[in-house]
Amino acid sequence: MRWRLSVTVAVLLLVLGVEGFLAWLFLRIGLGQSDQVASVLSLLLAVITAAATVTGALRHQDRGANANATPMPAQLEATTRYFTGRAAEVAQLGRQRRRSATTPAVVLICGTAGVGKTALAMHWAHRSRAHFPDGQLHVNLQGYHPDQAVPPREALAVFLAGLGVAGPSIPEGLDERTAQYRTLVAGRRMLVVLDNAASADQVRPLLPGTGPTMVLITSRDTLAGLSTTTDVTRINLSRMPDADSLALLAKLVGPRAGAEPDALRAVADNCAGLPLALRIAARRLAEYPGEPLAQLTQELVETTAMTVLSPSGDPYSAIRTVFSWSYRRLPGEAERRALRMIGVHPGPDVDAYALAAMTSATPDTSRHLLNELARASLVEPRGGGRFALHDLLRQYALDLADQEDAVDEARRLLFDYYRASASVAVGVSYPSLRATLPAVPSSGVRVPDVIEPETARAWLDREIPVLARVVATAERNLPRHTVDLAAILSRHLDTIGMLSTAAVIHEAAVRAATAVDDQAALGAALHDLAGVELRRSRYAPARAYGERALAAARRAHDRRCQARALLLLGMVAFWQGERARAMPFYREALDQSVMAGDEPLQGRVWYGIGTVLHEQRQYAEAADACRKALDLALRHGDDQAEAAAHSGLGRIAAAERRVDEATEHHQRTIDRLTRLGDRTLLVGALWEHADSLRDLDRLAPARDQYEQALDLARELGDPGSSALILNALAETLLRQGRRLAARRAFQQAAAAAASCPDDIALAAAYHGLARVSVTLHRRAAARRYAAEARRLYVLHRHPAASTLDDFIRQRLQRIATTERAAKAEAS
Repeated sequence: MRWRLSVTVAVLLLVLGVEGFLAWLFLRIGLGQSDQVASVLSLLLAVITAAATVTGALRHQDRGANANATPMPAQLEATTRYFTGRAAEVAQLGRQRRRSATTPAVVLICGTAGVGKTALAMHWAHRSRAHFPDGQLHVNLQGYHPDQAVPPREALAVFLAGLGVAGPSIPEGLDERTAQYRTLVAGRRMLVVLDNAASADQVRPLLPGTGPTMVLITSRDTLAGLSTTTDVTRINLSRMPDADSLALLAKLVGPRAGAEPDALRAVADNCAGLPLALRIAARRLAEYPGEPLAQLTQELVETTAMTVLSPSGDPYSAIRTVFSWSYRRLPGEAERRALRMIGVHPGPDVDAYALAAMTSATPDTSRHLLNELARASLVEPRGGGRFALHDLLRQYALDLADQEDAVDEARRLLFDYYRASASVAVGVSYPSLRATLPAVPSSGVRVPDVIEPETARAWLDREIPVLARVVATAERNLPRHTVDLAAILSRHLDTIGMLSTAAVIHEAAVRAATAVDDQAALGAALHDLAGVELRRSRYAPARAYGERALAAARRAHDRRCQARALLLLGMVAFWQGERARAMPFYREALDQSVMAGDEPLQGRVWYGIGTVLHEQRQYAEAADACRKALDLALRHGDDQAEAAAHSGLGRIAAAERRVDEATEHHQRTIDRLTRLGDRTLLVGALWEHADSLRDLDRLAPARDQYEQALDLARELGDPGSSALILNALAETLLRQGRRLAARRAFQQAAAAAASCPDDIALAAAYHGLARVSVTLHRRAAARRYAAEARRLYVLHRHPAASTLDDFIRQRLQRIATTERAAKAEAS
């Protein structure tokens, strides 16, 4: 039986494709098989569901003239100038590349610090890009960063974003992210570079499963544990031979090198064949063209005598010698202190404003200092006025700072800067929030000039990785900064869909607020966590966090915080189908927001009230609520709330058959969100417009609008919205009499909902499949689908649970009666 089933599955996959196979699979489960077959088919369904969602997303991205092409990531860092030597290693990498064309290849470049592992990897990767036409993924795992290595879960978020997965659709768990990453990479000719790995455990989740992919890892460790599960080719990178060291120095120093070969050889000897040391030393030699190389070399030799504290032959001694020599050769104390402060900075890179905050200098002065450090090869320019430190230099600079500076005070000033700058940027980007952002103490720090919303949002987008590190670092010693930054960033993280980052930040805020025993801050952080879960369609944890947020807000007697928690609990109830239960939350939220004097929040509550009244067909009252929401949104410049209010008014106008008015409101919503660039909310706007067109019996335009919304949801990688839109599309197809097309849409909705998972959307899809099965006289399938839909509805206390069985039973009885009548007439 298993053999026959395997053959059947293979043939069906080949002939029907993944989505076609899913259609067959849903049908067979519904038609009633033996327990053994049904269990096997159910298992296959669970395995293939995620693949179907991805396949559907990729297929729909192909629609249009290159507008939605499959992303081809190009994440490689820049290569080094004057790469020298390593011919044998380059050739070995080439052989592994050719091998990877037919089977996955994993190559580990290992060696001591500063030996040139990253330089070799980047040099070869850039030379070989043409052989990996489906793209190149890269992440610096920072395995030896003084603060913290990048966890695999965070690295996978970088990869998934590069592969086109939008923030809301990046799973939360490590296993789920790994599975999604491997699904997207499977079958693609790609290069994956994992730089600066610390351990096998850090690397293992980042390895693709199958396909013509090559993985290039760099590490100071041999990662012996990796060999137990993976076929790894190791390249042990040794120090550069004398000839290559001299050749690299000659290229970097220039014509003077030939005139003083003995001095050049002395430099090479003191750098111990380590490219990092050679490059920094050469840059310092080139900076002083008027001084003889012999004199500069003598300084290096004297520095060696003073700084080598490690056992003879330790390569780190040579590197620290060059660091120390280069550090002492900086023009003055300002440059030396700048280097030390960059070592204190917790993020992956730094700009002039951040350095100015730590040094109390002006941004212009700090920009000059950064350029001086870059000329000395002590920092690496990253573009856009940002600079980064090699991890060895970062540790060296931090060691010096611990000896010579007030590090805690420097961090406080830096965190003050980020808190103040983020507050300004969010206030410009979202004017309606200005009055409710946490009060930021004046600390005298200079913040960037972010006057226009576009500039402010660009600053926030650019600084999110740094701000996330600041939140994590501040939690230990400056918890108030963590609490404030999390609250400030909440709206922006939600708007751009960085749900995983938002969850980490808000979890840190919960811990920090608990540590300082601030119940109002705890309520705000729990509310924001609940919002993340609601966006993920995870209603149970959203409700749990919301209830905890409300309890904390009540302990703090904070009316605004109570109103926000109540509004969120109302939204959870509404999206779970508990319309009647949502209204008391909204009413109490309105009372609390009025007493708090928060008009923008009142506007959002009025919109929630309007949605419930619309569902209850109280159209006049619903329109009044949405108009109040619109007035308040316009008064306070809340663009998102304005768009939502127009959408609500459009739905009401459609329900009352006012076609032109409905069209005008929906078009205003779509135009506003398009100008804002908020594609996440745009999905909902297109979808609601389609709902209105369907209510007006304009079924063909409604179907087209649903498909636009579906294309955008799939482009954003949002299976939750895709499931809901597919259910609505299927209903439209049913009304057009296209039963088989409706069945396919319900099946795709079930696959998308199962991948979220969104039990309510899944129940609705099963409900739809039961109704379609009735019309197709598939009685066993109808009963199975109805039973599964009812189980899910009951689980989530959805009101449809009480009526579904009767509805299906009546439909089946009607069919049976019709069939008996037909037989009687025929006889």
